[in-house]
Amino acid sequence: MTSPEEMLVWLDGRIASTEAWLHGHGPGTKRPWPATDIEAKENNLSKYQEIRGAYLQALKRRSAAA
Repeated sequence: MTSPEEMLVWLDGRIASTEAWLHGHGPGTKRPWPATDIEAKENNLSKYQEIRGAYLQALKRRSAAA
């Protein structure tokens, strides 16, 4: 199983990568990508953030039960 620290680093990397993509190619940029691509990346970003929050809550519950 992946260690919690490694999982959080991976999630943070995915979040940062998606935010960087949106900053460079999203709405308001000089040449934005198609709206469907932007919407997909925004959807991915919200899911990554939701997963990270749920993962942190699970870790807290696990450590409290120990």
